[in-house]
Amino acid sequence: MNKSTDKLLSSKWSADDKEQLKKFILIYGYGRWKQIQEASRQIGGKLKDKSLSEVRGFANAFLRCISKIWDGEI
Repeated sequence: MNKSTDKLLSSKWSADDKEQLKKFILIYGYGRWKQIQEASRQIGGKLKDKSLSEVRGFANAFLRCISKIWDGEI
C-alpha cells in the first residue's frame, strides 16, 4: 500500500473506528483481527462490519505512521 491507498482507506473510517482499532491493537496485539472485531462488537463499535483485509490495511497504515514518527521522518 502507498500514501494514496492509505488516505483512501482512512477516509472510509470514522474517527471512532480509528481510535478503537488503535486501542485494540495495543490491547490484543497486531494480527488478532477477530479478537479486535469481537471486542469492538462488545462495546457497540463497527469494526466487526469491516473486512479483515480492511482492518489489517488500516492497522498497517497506522503502524507505518508510528514508524515514521519514531524514525524522525515526521
